[in-house]
Amino acid sequence: MALDQSVLSELLDAFRTGEGLDLIKEAAALVCQELIEAELTAQIGAEALRWD
Repeated sequence: MALDQSVLSELLDAFRTGEGLDLIKEAAALVCQELIEAELTAQIGAEALRWD
């Protein structure tokens, strides 16, 4: 997936002002949660229930 120059500029600006840190934290939390759920599924052989 390629990002155009304006999107990249906006992302860089967000990181420079500190606003990008929240995005990184949220993304890291989401990745960790997915890894935990995948490990659980592998260990117990069943997927977690979703209430969404």
